[in-house]
Amino acid sequence: MGLERMFRASVHRNLKKTAVIANKQHITYRNLDCRSTRVAGMLQDILKIKQKKVLILAHNSIYYLETILGCFKSNMVACPINWRLSPYELATILTQERFELIFFDRQTCSTLQKALDMCDLQIEQIRLGGLKYESWIEFLSYDYQAMDKIVERMDRDIAIQYFTSGTTGIPKGVLLSHGSLASYVETYTKASEWVEDTIYETSANLFHLSGFSAVISLLLGNTLVLMDHFQLDEFLAAMEAERVTRISLVPTLIMTILNDPRGERYDFSRVEKIVYGGAAMLPSQIQEVCRRLSCQMEIAYGSTETCCISILTSTDHQQVLEGILPEEKLASVGRCLPGIQVRVEGEDGQALAANEIGELLVKSPFLYEGYSAVSAPRALTADGYHHTGDIGYVDDDGYLYIVDRKHDMIVCGGENIYPKEVEICIAKMAASVQQVSVVGQPDPVWGEIVVAFVVPKPGAVVTEEDITTFCKHNIASYKKPKRIIFVDELPMNGNGKVSKRELQRRLKEEISM
Repeated sequence: MGLERMFRASVHRNLKKTAVIANKQHITYRNLDCRSTRVAGMLQDILKIKQKKVLILAHNSIYYLETILGCFKSNMVACPINWRLSPYELATILTQERFELIFFDRQTCSTLQKALDMCDLQIEQIRLGGLKYESWIEFLSYDYQAMDKIVERMDRDIAIQYFTSGTTGIPKGVLLSHGSLASYVETYTKASEWVEDTIYETSANLFHLSGFSAVISLLLGNTLVLMDHFQLDEFLAAMEAERVTRISLVPTLIMTILNDPRGERYDFSRVEKIVYGGAAMLPSQIQEVCRRLSCQMEIAYGSTETCCISILTSTDHQQVLEGILPEEKLASVGRCLPGIQVRVEGEDGQALAANEIGELLVKSPFLYEGYSAVSAPRALTADGYHHTGDIGYVDDDGYLYIVDRKHDMIVCGGENIYPKEVEICIAKMAASVQQVSVVGQPDPVWGEIVVAFVVPKPGAVVTEEDITTFCKHNIASYKKPKRIIFVDELPMNGNGKVSKRELQRRLKEEISM
């Protein structure tokens, strides 16, 4: 059963049930089905041929979900993209990829126009929420005929193309098929004990794989409470008002709830489970959440290329709290989902034994089909394993631990940031910057923060504000350094390269003082 058929089955079971609550709108499954079918009809009318790419540059909304579902129904490729990209970054992607249609919203209109001007492209555009028409509903009721039958597709037809940063920060288009995603949904939701009567709330961006959980909730027949961003009072007020039973948040936001006095005003008694991921939480923090909020916890680990690999279930968390499992299990990301195999390799490419640290390789029925045509090809081993780039180990009980990343990637608030990209940006300040090196610093709130060590040019005057302002205009805002440390020189290793290990050691010493 493909994604579109899964959604139709969900609709038939829940015609009058509220499917989505977003921005004070309540949409039933019947209405969501009707509106997404009209989107599908419109896509077929405009694009004619299936498997054409549809770019979605927008904030979370019901319209966004309708567009994704419409792509599923018409067998077009939904391509959600980070709305926080700078015009230059977006222009780079637009020139590399071939998009037939772009959906955007009011907030992204300016960025899109600047990007299109930079690359001199003419692409059909439609504004979510209305552009030529007064409203999205009016637009959908225009002259496009609703589809009456399911478009035939193959399991390997592409459903979604997500974008993930490469080692140089250049986004790669990751292709995920209908077949692999449908199989993933069935396996993951069973392992996560995700039931149909769930009321699910998330502020995860729909351009992330984590945002696919919003789609999963609709395939299961849940009521989805979709927030366009995380604002503490708004999020918790919606949780309370809509009687939410399941929440997904990155650790940064969970700790925000715990540390902000406003969090104590709200009733968490109906919340059965908080699912977290994107960064690690300290065992002490996990125990504090369970104690203060009186709900179950679950961590999910994976990547865009692999989908979810492992889960530390709510049962695992509870058994630690009851003393059945040792506390150290809370530092893991759980055990692999059924059907997934993990291998740990040393630098020589040889498989390592339990508890030995090396790079994690994954073999899974949910693996991506490849990268988009203009990106790198799918890099699998001869026996079908994907290199994750994560460094970790598997203990004797099969629990997976992540201890580092092979390519220096920084995870800040659930966002992946590659130091090289930030370094290239700051180095463009050639008149005032001589050298720069970027590393991640552990942070109790963000998981990690971006720290830039900068050597100014002799005689030049450059301030922290100069650098952050420059970064703000040239890279996505979440990538800019949260700390800038000016130094006379950068430490070098024996190979004449900057020793990032030494820089991180200095930061650790600073924290411990």
